[in-house]
Amino acid sequence: MCVAIFKPAGVQIPGRETLHKCWVANPHGAGIAIRDGERVVIEKGFMCREELVNLLLHMKRQGLCGEMLLHFRLATSGLMDGGNTHPFPLHWDEKKLRGISQRTDCAIVHNGIFNGMDFGNVLSDTGNAVKMMAMAGTKPRHLANKIKSMPFFGWSKVAVMRKGGVDITPGWVEKDGCFFSNLRWI
Repeated sequence: MCVAIFKPAGVQIPGRETLHKCWVANPHGAGIAIRDGERVVIEKGFMCREELVNLLLHMKRQGLCGEMLLHFRLATSGLMDGGNTHPFPLHWDEKKLRGISQRTDCAIVHNGIFNGMDFGNVLSDTGNAVKMMAMAGTKPRHLANKIKSMPFFGWSKVAVMRKGGVDITPGWVEKDGCFFSNLRWI
């Protein structure tokens, strides 16, 4: 099961040991989202743990302590590649959904399995669910609640970063100031 992390503003980025444990338990890639003014920046496709850890430690040294979403993937559907790592932008176009580095209005991370969203194609269940939400015209401000109300949601955890803040569905666990979608990586 993947692990998603929401790091609030002013809270330290999780340390090297935590990041290592999250990666070992979820070794199929990782990604982050941060806010840069009015836009959300997605950097994903980290298929090597050290690349991600080095970026995060560099950000920590630079004092970048704003809100952040992190995601460590354990693949359950879709291709096992950088394009299916999270976060995903809220978009209908597969090329945009799989984009490694981009600025967008909204970034989504997910922990769990969206039942019925594995169409046996390139996209993961999360990519397909996000695509479906975008095609339905769902607005970023309402995305977390919309996803939570969908029949495929199940026991999933979702975090949505948008220019106005971060929305998380219920059930996240606080540890050292950050919120984790689960603690199975410990």
